[in-house]
Amino acid sequence: MAFRKLGRKGRRTKLMVNTARSRIHRLRYLAQKVDLEGQEDLAKRYLTLARKIGMRYNIKVKDKTIRCRKCASPLLDGGQVQVRVKRGRIIRHCLNCGDTYRIPIRGKKGGQPNKEEA
Repeated sequence: MAFRKLGRKGRRTKLMVNTARSRIHRLRYLAQKVDLEGQEDLAKRYLTLARKIGMRYNIKVKDKTIRCRKCASPLLDGGQVQVRVKRGRIIRHCLNCGDTYRIPIRGKKGGQPNKEEA
């Protein structure tokens, strides 16, 4: 007698993927809300759960702009991050570990105006 594995086979349905997307969105919102209240460990947990849901359902979670790569703390605006715009880049500085992220602004190369325009 062969034992059969219980559970669903095949692809994820659209309903499952849409539910997962809404859960990820909700967890990101809660992480930002809780981080502003000062509960950083809970915000970390919410972002970890959102990432796990994304991995299970093959949904891309833009983790680069949300979590610090070095200390995994949430980099949500108004929380543990300092944001500056300088020379055509957005510079995000983690206040926990001191790591810096430079994100180029799309558009003109280098963010400097041309001599003809100035």
